[in-house]
Amino acid sequence: MHHGNSHAQASRVATPVTVPVNDPNWFWSPYNFNVQPAAGGGLTAASNNPGAYFKLAFSGTSFTLLLNNTNTPNTAYMTLRWSVDGAAWVDAQLPNAAGDKLPLASGLAAGTHTLWFFILNSNQWLDRWHANVDVLRVAGAQLDAGASLSAYPFISQSRMLVYWDSIGEGINVNGNGHGDLIDNDSTRNWVQVLAQSLQTEVGSVSYGAQGWVCDGSFHAVMNTSQPAEQHAWSRYDSSFSRLDANGLLQPPPQYVVMGHGTNDYGGRKDESLVQASALAWLQAITVAAGPQAHIFLTVPFGGFEAKPLAAAFAAFQTSALGGRGDPRVHFVDLAEYNAQEGLTWSGANKNSADGVHPLAWRSAQLGGILANAIQKQL
Repeated sequence: MHHGNSHAQASRVATPVTVPVNDPNWFWSPYNFNVQPAAGGGLTAASNNPGAYFKLAFSGTSFTLLLNNTNTPNTAYMTLRWSVDGAAWVDAQLPNAAGDKLPLASGLAAGTHTLWFFILNSNQWLDRWHANVDVLRVAGAQLDAGASLSAYPFISQSRMLVYWDSIGEGINVNGNGHGDLIDNDSTRNWVQVLAQSLQTEVGSVSYGAQGWVCDGSFHAVMNTSQPAEQHAWSRYDSSFSRLDANGLLQPPPQYVVMGHGTNDYGGRKDESLVQASALAWLQAITVAAGPQAHIFLTVPFGGFEAKPLAAAFAAFQTSALGGRGDPRVHFVDLAEYNAQEGLTWSGANKNSADGVHPLAWRSAQLGGILANAIQKQL
C-alpha cells in the first residue's frame, strides 16, 4: 500500500501556470502593443516596433514566453533581448528553434524575480504595414505551478509617445555594416536616454525610411494628399487603429515627441506638402493626446525640413485657442546644440558610420540634448 501511494504521488506532475497578456502586472510599453483576440482563443499582444518592451516580476524558478508565430517569416526577421534579475542581457533571434515557447529563465532560486524584455531590432524591409509579418505576437507566459506575476518594482508614472524614423529605431548605431539584425539596436539609442531623463515610460513608434510624406518601412506619418485611413501616426498597421473608440490615445500621454523630416528631405519631397502634413498632425494630435499632453514638434537631429516645420508650428499657434496659441504645443530646433554635426549625409565620420545615423555614443548624447531642450520648455 505504501509503495502504491508513493507511486501515485510521484506520477502527479504539477501543472505549469499560463499567464494571459492582459494580466494587470504585465507592463507593456505604451502605444506599442496591440492586444487582440487570437484565432483559436485567448489574446495576443503584438508589436512591430523595435524598442517596444515589457517589464514584470514573477515568482518561481522559470519563465517561458509563449509566442503566436502565425504569418511570420521562416528566415531571420527579429532579435529579442532580455534581462532577468538585472543580469547581463541575453539575445535571441526569431524564428527560434524553441518555436512558440521561448524560455527566458530557468533553474532560478525560488522567490521573486524581475524581467525586462525588448524588441531589439528587426528586418526593416519586411512588411510592417499590410500583412504585418514583421511582428512579435506574445500569447502569454508559462510559469511554475503556483507561480504568478507581480508588478515590476520601478515603473515611472508618466507616459511618452515618440514618433521618429530609422534614427528612433536605432538603425546602424553599431555601425558594423552587417545589416539590420547586427547593426541596429533600439536599447543603445537616444530614445531610452530621453525617457530615463524625463522619468517616463516610452513607446517608440519609429520606422526606417518613413517621413511625413515618405512611405518607408511603414506608411507615411500624415501625408495629407492621401486618405485619412492611411495616415500612419494613428495606426498599429493598416488594419488596426492605435486610438480608442473616442479617437484618443490610451493611456493619456504626458509627452508626445515628433521628429520626422529626414526622409522627406532625403527624398526631396515638396516642402509645402511637408508643412501641410505637419500642421494637420498638430491639429489631430492635440485632440487625440488629450489636454494633459505636451506636444513637441522637433526638427530632426540633422536639421532637415526646419523651415516647413517652423511654418507649420507658427500656423498652428496662429489659429489655436482663438489665436492665443496653445501653451502645450512646443517647437524644438536642436541646431543651437550642434545636433546636426556629422548627420547631414556627409559620409562616414566620428558621429556616424554612414553620415546620417548616429553611432551609439552620439545617439545617447542626442537623447540628453533633446531632454534638456524639452525640459527648458516645460
